Amino acid sequence: MKIDHSVQFETPAKRIQEFLEAKSSAFQPFGPAASMIADLGWIMLLAFGGIFLLVIVLLVLALRRSRRPAAVRPPMGDTIFIALGGLILPTLILVPLLIHTLLVTKKLEAPADALVIRLTGFMWWWDVKYPEQDITIANEIYVPVGQPVRLEMTSGDVIHSFWPPSLSGKTDLIPGQTTVHWLEVDEPGSYRAQCAEFCGLQHARMALMVIALPPDEFAAWTTKKQNAGVEVHDPILQQGQRAFLNEGCGECHTIRGTAAQGKVGPDLTHIGSRSSLGAGVVANNYGSLAGWVANPQALKPGNHMPPSYVQAEDYHPLITYLMSLE
Repeated sequence: MKIDHSVQFETPAKRIQEFLEAKSSAFQPFGPAASMIADLGWIMLLAFGGIFLLVIVLLVLALRRSRRPAAVRPPMGDTIFIALGGLILPTLILVPLLIHTLLVTKKLEAPADALVIRLTGFMWWWDVKYPEQDITIANEIYVPVGQPVRLEMTSGDVIHSFWPPSLSGKTDLIPGQTTVHWLEVDEPGSYRAQCAEFCGLQHARMALMVIALPPDEFAAWTTKKQNAGVEVHDPILQQGQRAFLNEGCGECHTIRGTAAQGKVGPDLTHIGSRSSLGAGVVANNYGSLAGWVANPQALKPGNHMPPSYVQAEDYHPLITYLMSLE
């Protein structure tokens, strides 16, 4: 088969590099919510670590202490020790920690004037919608730097859990319910999130990228994503679009501006601009996409997409068409 490479597209190398180097450590917070959680964690670690060391010291002293006869023990000695170690010290330590924890929890409530994003978890990928901007993408969340973001989350099948360690805490996605999560990013960059609730075979390979852009770049990104569904004129891309529709891909996937309006799988309107495929399984490039379309079970066993049986002459145009959807 002769492949026509007249259509050129740019592999998102920068996006792939950012995906591979995404920040994902709770010890390196890049947002106010993550900073509050990290500070609370360090305070608890120091407090409880100090208590643990104190207990070890007392245990060693008790083991080394010679046992006295009951008649010569100081009166009220045991009672004072029990009152001090079992009531007074725990109260002085635990009550302030409880108050501080409640104050931090109160501050972690989602602001009312935040950018609203609706996140739905599926086995094993993420559907991301911007209701006010009328944008739908998958497995990536774009946010503006320095602006609070309100995530309204639910699940389409089993319980999932959204956790971006560098940005905020963990919140469950529950079928039939809407949970709210708040985050804000201090610096531009890519931040890895993960499903933190066991949800089946590919639970560990259900990643999501939070990509923070400066406000002006986020506005440009929003405008670009809203201008979807551009008519294709290149013969190769037209052949690829026909193959997509004729092979039944549109029964599961949506590409805006075409007859493909499926709701079972991820929206592919902007698949060419994604940094990864399969919710973080492989970097998104021509070869990976070709392999995924041919046999997604080889890359992510158990996912709900069956192998594709595309005609040989349509294969290159189809992948080229999908890669052009940015």
